[in-house]
Amino acid sequence: MGKTVTRKLYRAAVLPENVEAFKAAAAADAAEAKKFVDDGKMLGISVFNWKQHVFVYMEVIDDAEVCPCCALPTATKLLESWPGAEKARKYVPLMDVFHFNAPASLEHWQRKAPVSKHLGKIGQLKPNRIQRYCFFHYALQEERTFGGDKYQILGINENVLFCYNEDPMVEEAPVLPPEVETHAVPEKWADAGISPSFIPWEDKIGTGEERLRLMDEVVSVW
Repeated sequence: MGKTVTRKLYRAAVLPENVEAFKAAAAADAAEAKKFVDDGKMLGISVFNWKQHVFVYMEVIDDAEVCPCCALPTATKLLESWPGAEKARKYVPLMDVFHFNAPASLEHWQRKAPVSKHLGKIGQLKPNRIQRYCFFHYALQEERTFGGDKYQILGINENVLFCYNEDPMVEEAPVLPPEVETHAVPEKWADAGISPSFIPWEDKIGTGEERLRLMDEVVSVW
């Protein structure tokens, strides 16, 4: 059996007065993160920030013991602690809401061409629309209603969405079989009513980022 790839998404928080120090520390941690790439424990890691929000995207090989804390040791110290578990955490995992594609193997998932930019976006869902959003996206994911970005993935924590994708976009039909067979996705995707599910970013009205706004790419190590 070949090697596998697990996609992991995390959310963290940084105080406004620590943002610049966090960015500098994350950049300095790049050499430490690269060790995990060179040792074959992960394909890569990308860190994004907007205001107090920090998001991390990682691709781990064969469930290796690697987490944001060990890949970003200095930057992690500048993050706020997150309660809710037996021990306070610096990073909380996001639930995978949607992906067009998933890793079938390490060979399948490795990039075949250079990535020019790693992109991270943040969105807010109306609490009373979260179930609808997740339902139709899962149906779209499993029914293979239409294809899309191979490396795009959406994660959620509370009502906050994190979207990761890459430029240039790679389109590829999913290799893995669907886990359910349903016919829930309407003939016209717009009829699923996804757009009204978002709390729009008021300062981004008319820019194309009303729902998902771009964040700063703090560091990417691949």
